[in-house]
Amino acid sequence: MAEQKSPRVSKAKTKAKGRPDWPWYTYPLWYLSYLALWIWAKVCFRFSYAYGPGVEAALESEEPVLLLANHQSFTDPIFVMLALKARPIRFVVGYFLAHVSKFKGMMRALRAIPIQQFVADPAALRQILRALKNQERVLIFPEGQRSIDGRPSPFDYGTLRLAAKAQACVITVRLSGAYLAWPRWNQGRFRCGKVEARLDVLARAGEWAKLDQAGWQQKLQAQLSYDDPAWAHRHSSKYSRGRKLAGLSLILHACPACGRAEVMQADGWLLSCQACGASFRFNANYQVVTGEKGPPEPESPLPLLAGGLEGPSANQLNRGFMPKDIGAWHHWQIQEEGSAWQRLIERSAAESEASRPVDQDSVLASWLTWQDLGKLGLGERDQAAPHFLVTLPINYEDVGPLASEHKAGKRPGLLRLNARGCYLEGPEGRVRLPLRPGSLLMFSQGDYVQVKNGEALLRLYPHNPLAVIRLVDLSLYLHTKLYKTKKS
Repeated sequence: MAEQKSPRVSKAKTKAKGRPDWPWYTYPLWYLSYLALWIWAKVCFRFSYAYGPGVEAALESEEPVLLLANHQSFTDPIFVMLALKARPIRFVVGYFLAHVSKFKGMMRALRAIPIQQFVADPAALRQILRALKNQERVLIFPEGQRSIDGRPSPFDYGTLRLAAKAQACVITVRLSGAYLAWPRWNQGRFRCGKVEARLDVLARAGEWAKLDQAGWQQKLQAQLSYDDPAWAHRHSSKYSRGRKLAGLSLILHACPACGRAEVMQADGWLLSCQACGASFRFNANYQVVTGEKGPPEPESPLPLLAGGLEGPSANQLNRGFMPKDIGAWHHWQIQEEGSAWQRLIERSAAESEASRPVDQDSVLASWLTWQDLGKLGLGERDQAAPHFLVTLPINYEDVGPLASEHKAGKRPGLLRLNARGCYLEGPEGRVRLPLRPGSLLMFSQGDYVQVKNGEALLRLYPHNPLAVIRLVDLSLYLHTKLYKTKKS
């Protein structure tokens, strides 16, 4: 009788659930790193985590697992790894971190999945779907980058469509305290304090038909919503190490007392206005505890964006607002930046000749499709030649994957904005940048904003460092405006 051969078992089925196909030496380094980082997190941040109902069972099930976490600081991937008890994870990271930064070697060893933030990236989506099909755990930050002010940035809800297509189990990881431990505007090292992680099941693999897309979006927003300064205040968590408020004026530049822009300066725990003398003192959990107005001064509003306007500006912000923390201050600043743009458009329309119908247009047209304009009641598109309201001297460079060696390096140019668009003028001529809600959210405060133009990934470096956050605030205002319009 012929000897029966045992059936061949594929390597994919014998591999432990969720273990990425790393090089052999990566696993011991992973677990050793986990031990060292656990000690560091406990000593410096008193780190703790909690699992909601069904999380442990979901992590050990045979379902593909997609982890969605809020993004507060550089240390977020470490805290997620610790909360998962050293279970291996595939990280989804930005293109620059994976291919250009000094961490690119480590990202390759961990088989991180590079993605282009805030633009469609089919290659990255295919890699994520392949990893989920292999039952690996994949970590994505739906915000796309770190929080600006300790509150959520706009979510990319495409991750939910991705999870539904892969029939994956989605687990949310809400981090609290990580923003104040290493805020985005920080110019020094991390601050010791308290950090917590809460894990909850958003949906199991077979539950995606229970709600529509809007329902899952609301559920995701509820599970990942956070307000870090308010959380720190409730838990009396102090973050006193480091350079205190150094760098915060690159985010909070407008004075709530006098309404002028680009006037705030940090000194210790004090943020002071250089125009009217008002001062705002923060405590160690970054709440505004006192605010004092300076002596009255004559009106001298600054330009909307430095170097762009001559004569009186429309940028006189509302006065007398007393912010309670960083998030409330920045929210007020965003609303006033958008309102200032609207007033600037109206003033420019009033001064233009009657033959140019720009009075029905708006700066919102720069970011919205023309189909959306009818919903906002903004009128028809003006085909007239561009009338620039703001001109910013900048340097720019292409940092995308197709950037060639002869184009590497910064080149001088001008960034021009008007009610109908944003234009880049450089040695190659004038190019209209396809700006959309969220397209300016990839930035480094005081340094650059990043935008995709076709196959090129452009970094724009304004000569005025505060122009960066002002462009970002305008983009956030337009994103909120469009979201509310679509919701209604």
